[in-house]
Formats: sequence, C-alpha cells, structure tokens
Amino acid sequence: MRLFLDTSVLLAACGSQHGASREIFRCAPDCEWTLLASPYVIEEVLANLSNLPNTAAVDWKQLRSSLVLMDDTHFAHSISRAFDNAEATSPAGTDTIPRPTSNTKKVKILPPTVTG
Repeated sequence: MRLFLDTSVLLAACGSQHGASREIFRCAPDCEWTLLASPYVIEEVLANLSNLPNTAAVDWKQLRSSLVLMDDTHFAHSISRAFDNAEATSPAGTDTIPRPTSNTKKVKILPPTVTG
C-alpha cells in the first residue's frame, strides 16, 4: 500500500518519537507500506524543522531515507483522478467531496507541545 505523508505528519514524526506519525515509520516495513512525499512537502519540512527541538533535524535525516519522492505533478494528477472517481460514483443527491483548489492558505506550523 502507498501512503502519502503530508508536511504535518512528517513534522510530527520529527518532533516526537512517540505518537502516531512516528508509528507510521515504524510499521511501514512490516506492513509493506511505501511512504510517499512530494518535493513541495520536503521543502515545507525543511523550512519548518528549526521550529522543532534540536533532535528533529537528526531524526529527519533518518526518516527522510524511508520516503519515496513523488513528483508534485504526478501527485496532483492522482488526487484529481481520485476526486473525479469519487464524484462519478456518488449516488445522485448525496454530498460529494469538494475538489481541492490552488488557493490554499499558508499557515504557521507550531512545534508540538510536550506534556508529561
């Protein structure tokens, strides 16, 4: 199975060794998951690593080696096809998934909080 990981999942995995995001990386080999990311996502991670604890950069090097880089254009085409298929198979009169748009907003990504 192929799993696309977005910026928030990757930053959460870098920011904490405990949690669902890091567990994805631990489970991937045994579950035969291919972990995907796009160049845009990688750029966002690199731009935000400094907002995380110092160990995040070290963890990122290890986690990055587990990712397969997926071309942004290919990913956008795959998402578009998935939405087209969802709309085509939705029964008449039911809500459909809204199509993604290019005017998504940039948000500041905050470092994870540590409780204990």
